[in-house]
Amino acid sequence: MARYSPQMLAGATWLLSSVVAGTIGILVAPTTVLNPSTYALAIVPALAAALIGRFRSIAVTAAAGLALGSFQAVVTFQTSKTWWPRWAVSGLSDAVPFVIIAIALFVFGDSLPTRGEARAERLPALVRPRNRPSVIIPLVAVGAAAIVLTSGSYRFGVITSMIVSIIMLSLVLLTGMIGQISLAQAALAGFAGFTLSKVTENTGMPFLLSILVSGLAAAAFGVIIGIPALRIRGAQLAVATLASAVALERFIFRNTQFTSASGNPISRPTMFGIDLGIRDGRNIARWQFGLVVLFFLTVAAILVGNLARSATGRRFLAVRSNERAASSVGISVASNKLVAFAMASFLAGIGGSLIGYSRGQLSAESFTAFVGMSLLAFAYLGGITSVSGAIVAGTLAPLGISFVIFDRLLDLGNSYGVIAGLSLILTAILNQEGIAGATRQNLAAISRRFAKERVMVGDPEPHVAPTTLMAPPVQRTPRPRPDFADRPVVLDARAIGVAFGGLKANDGITLQVREGQIVGLIGPNGAGKTTFIDAVTGYVPSTGELRFGGEDLVGRSPHRRARAGLVRTWQSLELFGDLSVVENLRVASEPASLGSVALDLVAPKREVARDQVEWALTLMGLADRANDVPTNLSLGQQKLVGVARALASGPRVVMMDEPAAGLDSSESRALGDRLFDIVDHNISIFLIDHDMGLVLDVCDYIYVLDFGRIIAQGTPAGIRNDEAVITAYLGAEVPV
Repeated sequence: MARYSPQMLAGATWLLSSVVAGTIGILVAPTTVLNPSTYALAIVPALAAALIGRFRSIAVTAAAGLALGSFQAVVTFQTSKTWWPRWAVSGLSDAVPFVIIAIALFVFGDSLPTRGEARAERLPALVRPRNRPSVIIPLVAVGAAAIVLTSGSYRFGVITSMIVSIIMLSLVLLTGMIGQISLAQAALAGFAGFTLSKVTENTGMPFLLSILVSGLAAAAFGVIIGIPALRIRGAQLAVATLASAVALERFIFRNTQFTSASGNPISRPTMFGIDLGIRDGRNIARWQFGLVVLFFLTVAAILVGNLARSATGRRFLAVRSNERAASSVGISVASNKLVAFAMASFLAGIGGSLIGYSRGQLSAESFTAFVGMSLLAFAYLGGITSVSGAIVAGTLAPLGISFVIFDRLLDLGNSYGVIAGLSLILTAILNQEGIAGATRQNLAAISRRFAKERVMVGDPEPHVAPTTLMAPPVQRTPRPRPDFADRPVVLDARAIGVAFGGLKANDGITLQVREGQIVGLIGPNGAGKTTFIDAVTGYVPSTGELRFGGEDLVGRSPHRRARAGLVRTWQSLELFGDLSVVENLRVASEPASLGSVALDLVAPKREVARDQVEWALTLMGLADRANDVPTNLSLGQQKLVGVARALASGPRVVMMDEPAAGLDSSESRALGDRLFDIVDHNISIFLIDHDMGLVLDVCDYIYVLDFGRIIAQGTPAGIRNDEAVITAYLGAEVPV
């Protein structure tokens, strides 16, 4: 609209920032060692300073940078003192930026995105495999054949690819499934590997138990790294995980008080008296160890595939798709993120432990921050939203079988990384689903072409039944308006206030909703109606008293209010685009616990009660669109999906924000009829809508809001003729 070219502005910004960074590099060069690690990882303390300045204030950022640099210099100097503890000599100054970044992001971040906050670009659809034995068994046989029929460096490349695939599965779970970016998976794998070294050398713990303990250690540390994710997301989370990787590498892996500078040996694995070690004399890769790795990869792939198809996977996808909407149906966004970090870190830890056994001893070079960035890059290249993508990524990763083949045949050496980087750029531009996704698309296209040819030679075309937005309303006698005075108050809001700076969006709003009652809230645009719903459901800080079913809701998070039975719909839809219509409803109705997560890993398709889901779909006229994705529906249908999803959660009060938007007059009347059906189930409705015909026809009591204050209240008949309402809402002159 302003006639500026976004591409030109972006290019100019990149050019200017590159000149500034290059100039700084030239000025710094005489004072430091010139190597890629020193220069590249200097971004971590710089980002810590920028985060303190919130990427807005140059002065605050510069002051923070000076303070942080001075503090690091002082710490480095103090480590030379004799009184300084020896365990804190190495890497402490590099760990400080991570602590600062974590604190800054946690303090300044929001537990949920705010209304209108820009969203990150949507990830490709998650591929949810059916884990059919007819597919798994042949693939396992191919893997076993690749191990048994190869030898030497080729077999070692196959084994390495399988181990790295396990770590890639952790990225599929964390990034592809729940949308949390992590650059610390290599560091977590290293943490498990070094833990394994201590465990096997000091305790003599059995093979399987030592891997389990090391994986659990990585899971525990992964939860700590994931804590900033409770209040940040996207690029900021990538910064926090990168800083954590640097802190682990410098403070733990390279600290001689924790690890040995001469190497960290790992005892040879045995099980039931069978030698499972990878080396035997000049044989650098024994098939016995390869089959053990194949077993772990198969189990990990099956469990991740099960998780993707389960109720837990649907909750993860709901969080990935829309955190605000997820909390509105009772999903704890924080708990699901931490569970995902723990599970992904455990997988990375298993991979790190197997790397330890494959090497015999570990060094910090195997788990640097650069390795973590490389893993994420190859995960995207292979396909970060599918199990098959993780396998492809493991095959392509450095030291994997593809690397070995290309290095032997073409002597690529360091050029392999350059080729992989260019391939990643092309993949990001041409097909964000990665190599695995492109392969699936090509196979699907071939399948469709053959299907089309079969139809052309005589197969009849399938008949598709026409769909309607909503069945016409059932003819019924006018609903009598009962006396609600004797019914219990379900929602009692008193003197609710919301302020944004000096603007009072809600100013002392007091209202009540009784059991089975339809209460309307009307007013002009900008009056504060949606803000009131945000306040009551916990999405904006507010003042005043709020009781629901006799219980105080003040201080409760949105998902806890939803679990109590206070749910909402959204003016801006806020559906889960990564789930089908019926899955949008199921995710709102399925109970969640740590026990259910464990069951989902092994029994993802177990049946749960779906009566509420079927009732809500049928009531909203969506039964024939249950398996569609919401983006394939019209705006009006998507609004109805939002209402149905709220009903599927088993609410006591549904706060509806413009549910009739996108409906024509007949469909709006049909919606009104459905609202009567809802309250017949003792569910109360709080309705905001600009369709005055709908509001006046269905509501039992109406409040009128203007400039954040209630200016009138009463029955529809009284509101229809109230002069103050006519003046404020309809814009008519009031006779003097």
